[in-house]
Amino acid sequence: MHAPLHFDVVDLASATSRGGATYHVVHPGGRSYDTPPVNANTAEARRASRFEPRGHTAGRIDVAALREAARRAASDEYPHLLDLRRVPPAAAPRGGA
Repeated sequence: MHAPLHFDVVDLASATSRGGATYHVVHPGGRSYDTPPVNANTAEARRASRFEPRGHTAGRIDVAALREAARRAASDEYPHLLDLRRVPPAAAPRGGA
């Protein structure tokens, strides 16, 4: 697995990044916990330490390039793999003709 994971929230209409975060699969400092969390506050603190509010792309995004990369990356070789890079096709217009 590639880690850390970088997430971007992109507004497709304006082709700009609205924000994002970096998620570390394990503790970013390399800490390994020997015991499970003793309460909900400790568990929440551990989860929160994995997120950083930086590492995402800022500003304008080339949406056409993202769609092309998603099209190239789409593969029927692994049909049960959840590929979050795929861009869903445009929805059909509602209403009758």
